[in-house]
Amino acid sequence: MLNLGPCAMLPPHYHPRASNYVVATKGNTSTYLFEENGARLVTEILTPGKATIFPQASMHMMVNNGCEDAQLVSALNAEDAGTQNIGNVFTNGFPADLVNAAFGGNIAAADIQPVGTGSNWGLASCMQRCGIKPNNTGH
Repeated sequence: MLNLGPCAMLPPHYHPRASNYVVATKGNTSTYLFEENGARLVTEILTPGKATIFPQASMHMMVNNGCEDAQLVSALNAEDAGTQNIGNVFTNGFPADLVNAAFGGNIAAADIQPVGTGSNWGLASCMQRCGIKPNNTGH
C-alpha cells in the first residue's frame, strides 16, 4: 500500500529487478514513465480503479495532484525489486563536480541534503492551492 499526502510525490526512481504494477484506490495521481534512453514520456492519471505498469528498470515517478491523500496499491514481481532514487546521484552519490560536468550545468553541490527514499513535497503551486506550508510533515 502506497500513501501519498496532499501534493506529495515519489521522485524519479527505478526498480532494477522488477516490474511495478500500480492501482489507484483513492485520489488523483499523475504517473510519469520515461522509456529507455528517454525515447518518450508516457503519462497517466490514476483515479480509483485505474492502473498502470512500470516495466522492469524503467524510470518513473508519481505525483498526488490533490489536496486530499492519494492511496495506491503497488505490486512488484520480485521479492527483492531494488529501488534506485535518481536524486540521490545528485545529493549523496557521485561527486558534484563530475555530475555537473556530465550534465553540462551547475545542478549538483556537495552541500545539498539527501533526497531520501520516500515521498517528497511536490509542486509549490499545488501546496499553495491546498494551503500547505513546506515545513509541515505528514508525507
